[in-house]
Amino acid sequence: MTHPTSFQIALAGTPSLRDAAEIAGRLRSALSEHDEVVVELQDVTSTDIAVLQVLISADRTATTGGKILRVAGADKGAMQSLLLNAGLAITAAGQIATVGGPSTLEHATA
Repeated sequence: MTHPTSFQIALAGTPSLRDAAEIAGRLRSALSEHDEVVVELQDVTSTDIAVLQVLISADRTATTGGKILRVAGADKGAMQSLLLNAGLAITAAGQIATVGGPSTLEHATA
């Protein structure tokens, strides 16, 4: 669930390495201006590890700055496959976690 004060960024289609810098810039900008950013991923049909790396980096930036990055829609489709292939999983509570333990990435339910 998104919160009324959160800022949303929607990714769709096939974001990949060629889009990573633009996505990273959008996330940096949003995190500099908002306390909570929600990245909507349910319309992503295909992606690659570069996008996941951008999300993990943005999450670390958010955490360091006392802000929150959430993802929505990572529990199905292309993002779910990518997470599983990267050694990450969605917990029963909807959080993204490493195989060895939880990540700081949070999952916002729709």
